[in-house]
Amino acid sequence: MKSLRRKPGASAPAQDPSAPPQLRREAVVDIGSNSIRLVIFERISRSLVPVFNEKVLCGLARGMDAEGKLNEEGVEMALANLYRFVRLCEAAGVDDIEMLATAAVRDASNGPGFVEEVRSRTGKEVRVLSGEEEARFAAYGVVAAMPDADGVVGDLGGGSLELISVNQGRLGASVTLPLGLLRLSGDSIEARDEALKKIDEALAQVDWLGSQPGRAFYAVGGAWRSLAKVHIEQTNYPLHVIHGYRKPAPEMQDMLGVVSRLSKRSLSQFSSVSKRRIDTLPMAATVLSRVLRASKAKQIVFCAYGLREGSRYDKLTPEERALDPLAEMAGELARREGRFGDLGSKLFDWIAPLFPEESAEEARLRRAACLLSDVAWREHPDYRAEQAYLRLLRQPMEGADHEDRTFLALSCFVRYGGGLGNKAVASVRELLPDARQRQAVVLGCALRLGYTLSGGAEQVLEESKLSFGNDGTADLKLGKNAWVPGGDVVERRLSALNKALENRENKSG
Repeated sequence: MKSLRRKPGASAPAQDPSAPPQLRREAVVDIGSNSIRLVIFERISRSLVPVFNEKVLCGLARGMDAEGKLNEEGVEMALANLYRFVRLCEAAGVDDIEMLATAAVRDASNGPGFVEEVRSRTGKEVRVLSGEEEARFAAYGVVAAMPDADGVVGDLGGGSLELISVNQGRLGASVTLPLGLLRLSGDSIEARDEALKKIDEALAQVDWLGSQPGRAFYAVGGAWRSLAKVHIEQTNYPLHVIHGYRKPAPEMQDMLGVVSRLSKRSLSQFSSVSKRRIDTLPMAATVLSRVLRASKAKQIVFCAYGLREGSRYDKLTPEERALDPLAEMAGELARREGRFGDLGSKLFDWIAPLFPEESAEEARLRRAACLLSDVAWREHPDYRAEQAYLRLLRQPMEGADHEDRTFLALSCFVRYGGGLGNKAVASVRELLPDARQRQAVVLGCALRLGYTLSGGAEQVLEESKLSFGNDGTADLKLGKNAWVPGGDVVERRLSALNKALENRENKSG
């Protein structure tokens, strides 16, 4: 393979130096105990948008406990790929590259030498995180995606396990334990028993871990995400999105007990599990089972965000952290891909009379739905509804759980004229309680009416008024000097809205 070095005299694309720092792309290289990963973010903001993501499993910590050194083969693989990562960033015009090393490099006797070699080969410094910093960044990653996280965050890597308490998004006590998957062996009954003893003894020293029973445990890390994939596959869960997947702890414990004792041959039957994860999956299940028991968690929530996103969140100001990530994501998507400017905000106000008793959380989701309500306008008319539905169902989304994303997807599906008999919708609607389904249909019908009436022109909305009567029906009034009169299609959209309202009112009554 030819080298990717630049030709003499050639220069990599550069970002606009006049652009504010928060508008420039930047990259994080996570040098973990088992894998190294490059993520390039579009910019640093409350809603993080990755534009490139690549992972290589190097196994730096493999066998480290026996010799106290980084694995030689892993070091060479890591050095080669870190050089590639830096050159990729330069080719993409990314100047701000932060390299973060975790437990393996921190604990290995040859860790300092590895850091120096990385600097020599790439010209970039490596920041070796302390255990406390590693735990904080992992928790910040969860908080960035789930602002109201309440419970314990656990990040399992190849070299260590980080645990940190979170209380409604605020960080509390933390600990780093030498329970990384590459430091635990369970290939024999004796080895597994020894690993169990090591795990239980380490967890017993964390006196705060089970002090607040009944809260959530937030699972971070690729090995634990693989367990979520297995559970989704085995239970035929209709939405194959790991982030935000939550289940009662007892239900998850049942599966963990099985997986922890499966052979590699049995594990290879799971189509959802990477072959490179098979070796460590039983021990990952064992560690998670013990942590759930020790933390006395009521439910487990899997999070796709972690150290890399947390390190970016750490850079935000308190004012930026206080922003709603869902609203920021929806607003950015509307600005970048929408046809009609800030029409979503106008629609939010215009249809508000139809939701007189909504809570603050319901209003938050309704606003996001309005902002996202034109994401499929470029699609073929026959497929807009389904494409909008699938996109929002699977869109990387902060500040929204699986119910929320289903609500947003269903409302946008109806906004584009989708019928509830559609097979693509029917399989996932079960994630949404009936009352929320009816609310999503009302919202979708109202948005459809708004777009039909206005054609995307704000002034038309301003010259009309949508009201909600005591009889549970909607009434549309146009101003005397309205530029655009109503018509047959508008009447049909209003009729569909009133049918949806009637269904909502009758069921709620």
